[in-house]
Amino acid sequence: MQKDYYQILAIIDSAEDVVIKAAYKALIHIYHPDRYEGDKHEATQKTKDILEAYRVLSNPESRAEYDQSRGIAPKQA
Repeated sequence: MQKDYYQILAIIDSAEDVVIKAAYKALIHIYHPDRYEGDKHEATQKTKDILEAYRVLSNPESRAEYDQSRGIAPKQA
């Protein structure tokens, strides 16, 4: 099953680039293994998921491919 990058970043499917970047920065700040006070393994995994989601959703081409694979209509420019 495919990961839901929008859910990982806690944003809606139609989020603007600025929202994606803000969500990424906020979550990385919380879950960075050097800062997280909980389980370091959990923090490392969450950080990897957050980074993967950001890489896909911050790139217009990869985001369009990802959205298409999920059956979401392409974002209108």
